[in-house]
Amino acid sequence: MGIRPGHDMAVTVIVDTPLCRYFSPALTAFRPALEPMGQRLAEMLLASLPAFAGPEGPRIIREVWPLELVARDSD
Repeated sequence: MGIRPGHDMAVTVIVDTPLCRYFSPALTAFRPALEPMGQRLAEMLLASLPAFAGPEGPRIIREVWPLELVARDSD
């Protein structure tokens, strides 16, 4: 096809893994802060359970977490 990632098009993956740097070209990726995200998800899960909910009852929580962009050769 003649399309070259990193030159003619950008390729970005959602979660950075050690393998991303070994692709050719190395893949640009987003890196989430997994430990704080996991802690917050556990808090949100507990808050959604009736036994842990406040007097208003369980609530729907929506949050956006920051991601770090790891720019490599595929961008």
